[in-house]
Formats: sequence, structure tokens, C-alpha cells
Amino acid sequence: MRPASGSSGTGALALGAAAGTAVFPAIRLPAGGHLSKRELNQHGAAKRATIEDVAREAGVSRALVSLVLRGSPKVSAQKREAVATAIAALDYRPSNAARSLASGRTQTVGVLLDDLANPWFVELLDGMQNIFREQNLRMVLGDPRYLARPGESPVSAFMELRVDGRVTA
Repeated sequence: MRPASGSSGTGALALGAAAGTAVFPAIRLPAGGHLSKRELNQHGAAKRATIEDVAREAGVSRALVSLVLRGSPKVSAQKREAVATAIAALDYRPSNAARSLASGRTQTVGVLLDDLANPWFVELLDGMQNIFREQNLRMVLGDPRYLARPGESPVSAFMELRVDGRVTA
């Protein structure tokens, strides 16, 4: 990070890959050096498109956007196209956290392996990944030696992540 060009070096910040290359516009930081969530949103740094944003952009309801995302056949081709265009324009990505809250499922499986250096586990993981992918599940991998906090079971970390299932090998 470097001071933005033309600034005195106190509070304005620009990020760049190389000296003289500004990747983001300069943001004037307050005296404390931190921006509030509202201030970040004003600069576009933290704002992520929501399903409501997509609905507004497409001129449809939030429920209709949800139907399109689920692939419902009840949506007309014209509305589906409007939603697809809005999704592309806003670079919308569905929130896995919101989906998990609504469904009660995380679509993840925790895999706890005792020895990640064992070549047999590589084949095991490859096979499991193929099966999980077919079922639209994601794998979270953990080693019991590093996963748990002192005095905790390694399984507790997976429970905190709310995995839908667990494999221990």
C-alpha cells in the first residue's frame, strides 16, 4: 500500500500492484484509519449484490429470482432471461450462508484424516471428492493434530462449521 498520488500521505490510500499503478480509487481514511461498513459500501469495497438487488435490476420479485436460481420450470423464458441478465450485470453469487440458514443444511462433509502424508489417503480423498461432487457436496478436510483447540475434540471444529456429515479415517 502506498499513499495516493497527490496526497500528503496522511489518510488517503491507494492500492497498486506496482509503484504508480492505482488499482482502486483513492479512499480518504478518517483519523482512526478505519472505515465503517456504510463508508465501505459507499466506496464499493464491501458491497456484494444480494437477491434483492437482482430482483430490483430485473424488475421482478425476490421470490421469482429464487425460482430462477432453483431452476423452476414455472418461470417464463422472458423473466428467466431478465434475471440472468441482472445476475451477470451485478456479478451476483448466491450466499451459501443464507442458503444454509434457510435449508438447515450446509452441503458440506467434514473429513478428518489422521495422517495427511499417507499416500493411501490421497486416493481416498480423490474418490470421496468424486462422490461428493456428484451429490453437490463440498468437502472440508481436517487433521486432528491441528484442527482442535487445546482440550477440545477435533470433531468440535466440524460441529462449529455445522457439517452435514463426517468421515473419520
